[in-house]
Amino acid sequence: MDQPIRMAGSGAFKKALGELPFVGDLINVGVELFNPSEPDQIQKMKNALFVSGGGAAASLLTGGADAIPAFMELAGVVGEDFGAPKGPKAVNDAISKAPAYNVEHYLRLAAYGGRHAPTEEILKKAGHQGGFTDQTTGLGTLVMPRF
Repeated sequence: MDQPIRMAGSGAFKKALGELPFVGDLINVGVELFNPSEPDQIQKMKNALFVSGGGAAASLLTGGADAIPAFMELAGVVGEDFGAPKGPKAVNDAISKAPAYNVEHYLRLAAYGGRHAPTEEILKKAGHQGGFTDQTTGLGTLVMPRF
């Protein structure tokens, strides 16, 4: 045996996992543009630009780590839908707080100008106030997520 043992996480598998967040951001463009629950075409384009474009930028800046809370949130939603049994408290807490760390919720609030009731409800359920607040500094006014 002159060849090393190949383990999961090396080669093509590792490359595919590294690109998964970016693929999700690309798919999200179509999801936002063809969202049937948003009737306004201009708002659909804003959502695609802010949520998908901002998500791609976040993926680039974090090396794809921004996908972790999104996957945790998705796991929680799917688990609830299928009636999965609850896990240990630490796991349940992480899953229930994941939406507060998902950058896409804050990008969606920005796309709607700071107020979007369904997104704010998701963030409140995760323990965050939601929305934006103006933070006045010596240099001007910054629009920041409200903590």
